[in-house]
Amino acid sequence: MVTKYDIFMEVYEKGGPRKIVDIVQRLQQKKSEYDKIRKILDTLVEMKLIVKNDYGYERIMNQQNQHLFEMLKYCIKNDVNYNELFDETVAKYLSKAFLKKSFGVKDIGLHARTSSKISSILKKNGFLIVLSRKPFKAIVPYNSFLGDLIVYYKQRPRVAKVKPDEYFDEIKKELAKFKRLKEGNNRKYQDILEAVQIKFIHHSLSIEGNPITLRQTIKLLKEKIVPENLSVESVQEVQNYQKAFLQMIQNVREELPLSKESILNYHFIALQHTPKWAGKIRDDHVIIRGNPDYNVADYKDIDPLLDKLIKK
Repeated sequence: MVTKYDIFMEVYEKGGPRKIVDIVQRLQQKKSEYDKIRKILDTLVEMKLIVKNDYGYERIMNQQNQHLFEMLKYCIKNDVNYNELFDETVAKYLSKAFLKKSFGVKDIGLHARTSSKISSILKKNGFLIVLSRKPFKAIVPYNSFLGDLIVYYKQRPRVAKVKPDEYFDEIKKELAKFKRLKEGNNRKYQDILEAVQIKFIHHSLSIEGNPITLRQTIKLLKEKIVPENLSVESVQEVQNYQKAFLQMIQNVREELPLSKESILNYHFIALQHTPKWAGKIRDDHVIIRGNPDYNVADYKDIDPLLDKLIKK
């Protein structure tokens, strides 16, 4: 069943006025769903997300609506179910969770069943870390997407301050438990490692501007299915990044020391499709696409910073 957010994305992304029959066809719905979709469109009009005119339904472009569109697009790209996440109760849960360094059911102030359902949604999408199940204790690390979600529902994203080493003891406990489980079930460990590898590759390359989605990354790296709508360079970038990742994992298993040369070698493997930069330290300033305020080292400082990092 399509939702208001599915229909909003269809109208907003395409631009220009759209007839109901066109929207029904684009969303691959039966003709019998026509009236339901019309009612949802009228709801979106009331929410001032779209407008109805003589030619059909058309998007209303403003800062708030564009922000919603970008958040929903983020969900699609990262395989997050926005229909589960975009809810006022979820926003209230998050605003309470951020106030605590770690929290339990009572801290959230919702019915236990509702709290449990939202916890499962957040955990499934990688937003929540469970510290203990009985009694329930968890962390929701702050990130800008969840902060934006809270603001969208007019909640205040106040965050409890955390010391840099505050969770070290908890991490050590989880790591010890993970090592025990790894020894008892190596096949499951390999499955987890592969899933982490794919998500890491997708996230890293998304920041760099590669248009591949998480679902496409899984198909390319697990099933060897090449997406039709991607350039050869974008596909090669994903494949080469995986080669570098696997080489890095192999070196860690063999307990090889990290050096500047090994870092540049990983870089060479990851950027073989662009020989100009492969295995070389950049000689120009760069920015993170979509986040120009992110602090990136001046290219003149990279060499001494690398030396400092490796020494540390």
